[in-house]
Amino acid sequence: MRFSDLIIESYEFIFEAPADDIIPLLQNLNLDNYKKNSANRVTVYVPAKERKATMQLLLQRLDGAEFDRNYANSSLGGIRFGGGGILVKPAGGTGNKSAGLANEKQLVDAINRFVKEVGPLEVTFIGDNGKNITATGVTQAISAGADVKDRKKSDVNLVANGKVIPISLKKSNAEYWESADTLWGNKADSAVEKLANAGKVELTQLDKTRKDGTQFVKIKPEVAVRATPEETLKVVFGSDLLGQGAVVKQTFDNEHYKLEGNKLSVTADLVITKPEDIPENQRVFWLIRNDSTRTRPNHKYPGLRVLAAYASRINPRTLVMNRK
Repeated sequence: MRFSDLIIESYEFIFEAPADDIIPLLQNLNLDNYKKNSANRVTVYVPAKERKATMQLLLQRLDGAEFDRNYANSSLGGIRFGGGGILVKPAGGTGNKSAGLANEKQLVDAINRFVKEVGPLEVTFIGDNGKNITATGVTQAISAGADVKDRKKSDVNLVANGKVIPISLKKSNAEYWESADTLWGNKADSAVEKLANAGKVELTQLDKTRKDGTQFVKIKPEVAVRATPEETLKVVFGSDLLGQGAVVKQTFDNEHYKLEGNKLSVTADLVITKPEDIPENQRVFWLIRNDSTRTRPNHKYPGLRVLAAYASRINPRTLVMNRK
């Protein structure tokens, strides 16, 4: 069931996470209009029309978050994630301040505007890497980021001749494929333990504990492990892109669209339709790094987080661990 099927007419959503831990994450998502109500609760204010999109953005970033219809005696329910809560309320007005959501909206609005002008389109995304993907008979572009069930990756679905062509979007300055505490957290714990026992990394205990008493730690140096081909497929293509759609990397603006008759060309930094299209500098690495906001429930080392990062994000100070 999609989250949008569960929430019908509320402006208010609840998340669980300690207030002091969640605030930096909100700031990183450009959600800067918020109020700390207590040690365990923060209220975030967004335009009313953005409330579901904001919910989905947070669901994507809060690994392990689960919807609970009966949370806090609310008829609407909420999201369980740790030990506190976030309320998402309408600030009034319109617009879209979250960078990733704004990029998605820009593409959807542009395609739908051209459909309205000339009718069904032949849409071709053309990457600077020499790759492209074409969808013919496109009659609508739909935002799809709210549907992440079964690791769906599409941000925009193109409706064409009764079919759906899923497109996953990455901004031009992106350095990460996804947050990966849930997908790779257990393996990260094993890797850290092995490296610590071998004296290759130093773990320093911090003056902070998780609710279960587990001490937060800091790792030095940070660690990277190259993803396997199977893991790469999960991270880059999810369950819906391979053989059906594409990853398109671009921060969209009006200059990226060229309409000739009913043919729409959309220029991009990259178009990726198969593993061979992934540039070497964007190969997937599991990056284990410090993040004191990460409680990492059910994992051994709170204070560390796992990201599926581009190879270009791995710096000379990072310890690259061999997989055996």
